Amino acid sequence: MKIKTFTFIPDNHYAYPEVVHDSVHISSIYELIDLYINADCTALTMGDWEAGEEDAFMRFSYNSYYENLYIITYTENVSDEEIRNLIENVHNENMEEIMYTYEDLPSATWSYEDEKNPWINGFISSNFLKKLAEDDDIISAVSFGKINEIASNKKFGESGKDQALTAVLDELVVKEFRSGNKMKAGKDYAHLNSSIEGIDILLSKILSPEEMKNMISLGKGHDILGRFK
Repeated sequence: MKIKTFTFIPDNHYAYPEVVHDSVHISSIYELIDLYINADCTALTMGDWEAGEEDAFMRFSYNSYYENLYIITYTENVSDEEIRNLIENVHNENMEEIMYTYEDLPSATWSYEDEKNPWINGFISSNFLKKLAEDDDIISAVSFGKINEIASNKKFGESGKDQALTAVLDELVVKEFRSGNKMKAGKDYAHLNSSIEGIDILLSKILSPEEMKNMISLGKGHDILGRFK
């Protein structure tokens, strides 16, 4: 089984989401706004928008792809180039479907409340994960950060899902924890544990009882700190 990570940022033309392959850096909202400001064709550069840069970005360009790390696990027989092409193709197909269904949503996003706006409410990200998991060589597709979800390929069943999640946990949480970066490990664990069932069971098979106790404590600490952010 192989693992690949990637993120999304606004491109430098229309500020639509583009894939950043092999990235583990989740861009902050301020980094995203900076990229939006510098794109060629946006409400700021092509229109007469005076309500502010952040407001323009959130109204016209924010997408539920952003502020997430995406992790896919896939079979050994797929090459790096093939997996990159698959991600790009599924992303483009997903965007085209949304744009067609909602008639160029970024240009009309003010007509939707946030909870009904697929550009914002998480639908685009969820649909992307499901489409990825339909490919026979994909074992699972995970988003983690702003939106925490997992889609698994039915061909591999629950055992495949557990195997994939174990690999993700080992890469994201256990390696960080054992290398001494315990605050980041605790943060990542808290994010995943808040939305994906069975994380503790899988982690307990990797960590010693003492390490597991420490991890749970770190996760709780991060949750408490998060209330004040």
